[in-house]
Amino acid sequence: MDYFSQTVSTVVDWLADPGWKEEEIYNFVVTVLVVSQVSEYGFIFLFWAVEASGLFEGYRNNTPSRSNEPGLENKIWWTALCSRFPAHVGGAVIYVWFTWCYRPLTQDIGSCWVFFAWVAFHTVVAEVCQYTKHLLLHHPNLYVYHKTHHEVRSVMPEGGKYIGRMEILASIFGIYLLPISACRLVTHVLDTARPHALIWIFMVIKSDFEHAELHSGYTLPFTPIQYLPGYWGYQLHHEYHHTNQYNYAHWPVLDHLFGTTYVPQSKSS
Repeated sequence: MDYFSQTVSTVVDWLADPGWKEEEIYNFVVTVLVVSQVSEYGFIFLFWAVEASGLFEGYRNNTPSRSNEPGLENKIWWTALCSRFPAHVGGAVIYVWFTWCYRPLTQDIGSCWVFFAWVAFHTVVAEVCQYTKHLLLHHPNLYVYHKTHHEVRSVMPEGGKYIGRMEILASIFGIYLLPISACRLVTHVLDTARPHALIWIFMVIKSDFEHAELHSGYTLPFTPIQYLPGYWGYQLHHEYHHTNQYNYAHWPVLDHLFGTTYVPQSKSS
C-alpha cells in the first residue's frame, strides 16, 4: 500500500501543475470519472426510455431498415465492461495532466462570455480532431481498428460507445489530448489566464449526450445540440454514415467543407 501511495504521489508530482493543491487534483479526477460514467450511461438509458415509451415515433429517422446480428447488445456491454471502463480509470492519469491547462474547480468561473468562448474553442478543435480521426480510420489500412463500431448496422443508443481498444486510445489522444493541448498553447501564446476546469466537465457531458443521440435513431425537437451552428440535422447525418463511406463528422459542416457528405437521393428524382 505504501508503494502504491508513493507511486501515485510521484505521478501527481510529475504531471500536475504545482499551482493545484493535492485535494483539488483528487476532487477534479474523481469528479470527471463520476460525471463521465453517470452521463455516458444516463443518456443511453434516456434514449432507451424514449424508444420504450412509444411517444416519439413520429420523430424516428427513416433510414434504410437493417438488422443487427443476434447477441450484439451483449457484445456491446461486454466491451464496455472490459474496455471502456478500464480506459476511463486509466484516463485518470491524463486528467491529472489537465491541471496544466485549467484552473481548479474551487476557483471562480469568471466571465460567462469568456467561459462560453472557451467552450466554443474546445468544441471546434475537438470536432475537427474527431473528423480527422474518423476519416483516417476509414482508410483501408486502418479500418481494421474501426470495423468493430460498424457491426452496429441498425443504430442503438449504446452503439455509440461500441469501439475497439485501439480506437479508444485514438479517441483519448485525438479528442482529449489535442484539444486540451491546443487550449494550453493558446493561453501560453496570448499570456492569458487558463480556462476554468468546469469547461472540461461541460465537454464530457456534451460528448456523451452527442454519442447517445447520434445513435438513438431519433431526431427529437427538444434536444439542444442540434440547434448549435453547423449541427442542424446531425442525427440523421451520422445515421447515414452507417450505410455508406461518407458523413464522417459529428459536426456536419466539416463534411460539407471537405466534400465528404452523403445526401440520399429522393425517390422522385
